[in-house]
Amino acid sequence: MKNAIATLSVRSQSLLQHVISAEQYDFWMRQMGLIEAWSRCFARVVAVAQTTPDGVVLSLKPNRHQRRLIAGPRCAVSVEVAGRNIARSFVWSNSEDGRYMQVSISRQAADPVSRQLLEDTAVGDIVELLPASGDSPPPTLDTRSVAPDTALVYLRRSEKTVSVTRGTSLLEALELAGVKPTYGCRRGICNRCSCTRIQGQTTDMVSGESSDEPGHSVRICINRASSDLELDL
Repeated sequence: MKNAIATLSVRSQSLLQHVISAEQYDFWMRQMGLIEAWSRCFARVVAVAQTTPDGVVLSLKPNRHQRRLIAGPRCAVSVEVAGRNIARSFVWSNSEDGRYMQVSISRQAADPVSRQLLEDTAVGDIVELLPASGDSPPPTLDTRSVAPDTALVYLRRSEKTVSVTRGTSLLEALELAGVKPTYGCRRGICNRCSCTRIQGQTTDMVSGESSDEPGHSVRICINRASSDLELDL
């Protein structure tokens, strides 16, 4: 039943885009335990082979987007660590029968991604694969925006001003600044993280639309700061 739903959804993607966003589609595929996605590459762990005391080889079954997104001898593996998506790149190769990707994981000091993949990954788990664009010192947040500048955010209820990076979601940026907002799905679905934007401009990281309407409700898990802000937090 699940496979039938996923197959139907893929064939109807041009129609589905009018009623569901890519983020919502991916969220519900994960809720059903599927690796299907709108355009991202997810993979299921089908085998875990211990090679050394500090090394394993993960056999992964990727979805249909692997050939389009993953090229070259390295790929980035993204996992959730303490509620945040963090990515690191590793060497990979095809299995002998060509059915699976085999990713070599070695423990790296102070790297939460390699530690989690070594200690907590099991057959059946799902990870996201990204193009390897060069490693950054861990931890590296898996954000898809590259804006390097910052903005000041005044939190009215907390009576606190923090500096955030404009290129990442407000939720992640506030967490990095030591603020702990309420959140749920972290994907723009459940609205638990919504708060009122009193002034300033935000940009929806899914649709790309910007808004500066005062008093507007903002889902901080999928919106980033486009200017200095005042939020009812």
